[in-house]
Amino acid sequence: AATAFPLPEPIPINLNDSPREFFQLIPQEEQQCMAHSLGQVRLDEVLDGAGPTEMDAGVMVRCISQETLARTMMGFLVNQVSGLSDDTLRCVWSTLAEADLKGLFSAGDMESQLIASQALLNASLCLTDEEVARAETGAGTMGVPLAAIRCLAGRVDAESLKALFSAEQESLPVGVMVAMLECGMTMPGPKEDGGGVGGDGSGVGGVNLSA
Repeated sequence: AATAFPLPEPIPINLNDSPREFFQLIPQEEQQCMAHSLGQVRLDEVLDGAGPTEMDAGVMVRCISQETLARTMMGFLVNQVSGLSDDTLRCVWSTLAEADLKGLFSAGDMESQLIASQALLNASLCLTDEEVARAETGAGTMGVPLAAIRCLAGRVDAESLKALFSAEQESLPVGVMVAMLECGMTMPGPKEDGGGVGGDGSGVGGVNLSA
């Protein structure tokens, strides 16, 4: 079916795997902003695989628009499912376009990660059963498969999600633990780094910039 309104093109590139290819897919004004803010020499080092510092990541995030972040998240979902229908893409875009997705690129900002993760949970509800079934069973974010993410999205609220990202996961509310078990998720152990679910502070969808 034809889309009811123009949809931005998803960015199907994992930033950690192919930083320069990702860079080439973002708008020119964002590229210029990064080059001006970081300096071309340092930008080239980051794009060629040098781990960005926290300062580098912060500078680059400020240059990335909300639309680009949403396109990145759309690309992540498209990759997991090997394609999404127009109806699903419209729903995903409507869900992500108004959300603050800066947490995608913020390994150390718990609140931003929480907001971005909530947006991903909401977007996962847009997928049909058939699309979720096509997703790779081992793929997803926060260390869990996409099917489990969608399952969890219908069972937890923002406060429950915050508990999952906290360092005190051994004291998760009973309702959250029940939801995780119902969704086939492994019960988390304590995280020394406060990274919450996933445990590595890697942000959402494996697309963070932080070293």
